[in-house]
Amino acid sequence: MNDANYLIGFFHVKGHGQVTVETELSGSGAHDYQELWKIVRARYPDAAEKDILRTGSTIEQRTAAGNEVKFAPGSTIQQLFLALPEGDDACSRQIGRVDFGGQECDIVLRFHRAKNAAGLTLLERVSKSAIRFSDNLPGMRLASDLPDLVREIVGQDGRNLKLWLIESH
Repeated sequence: MNDANYLIGFFHVKGHGQVTVETELSGSGAHDYQELWKIVRARYPDAAEKDILRTGSTIEQRTAAGNEVKFAPGSTIQQLFLALPEGDDACSRQIGRVDFGGQECDIVLRFHRAKNAAGLTLLERVSKSAIRFSDNLPGMRLASDLPDLVREIVGQDGRNLKLWLIESH
């Protein structure tokens, strides 16, 4: 798999709510938007055209390495950030996605070296607005605890949680 750019389309489909679809960029904007429309129509064939509204779009780059965040057994949250540049006190990694409050959000784990603490930010994919949770996760906490911690933090408002954390043996 090579690095590639994708057009992400956000739609509201009556009776189904917020829907996200994507297509690899072809170089023709009109063609790419037509492809998004075809994907939505194929996914919801019973929805009338007037009941499908595009609410936004964005372009995302995907790398050949993928989104996986791999860590060894016994690793701490702090160790997830060891390979990142040390010039800044704060650093972050995208660790998954969740539907929160009806919006699809990227889950960003922030780490502050000076505090040795981490926190979560949910970044809405449509508006790019952020929902920031406090930095209350100790850096010495096991990385394998993160799935349960994320579920606890987003609570019942978080649906369709997908984490890219992989404990490698």
